[in-house]
Amino acid sequence: MENIEKDIELNKLRGNSGAYAMDDVEECRRHIELIVDLCKDIREACHYDVRRVFGEFAEILEEKLAFIRKNEVKINQNNA
Repeated sequence: MENIEKDIELNKLRGNSGAYAMDDVEECRRHIELIVDLCKDIREACHYDVRRVFGEFAEILEEKLAFIRKNEVKINQNNA
């Protein structure tokens, strides 16, 4: 997750770094959304201890995804 955050920050600093970099950010965001959804599904289908671990991980990923979304908006505004 830290690498994704660093890549987003680098893209912000570079300004208009091209559609390819934005596609990478979009793809990472979509994968994280899928992981969050899968973690929620696992949490509902597993033993309590397993649900707790995956639930905590899903919360962390949701926070990271919110960070990515916020920075994605900033990057899009800078590129506009």
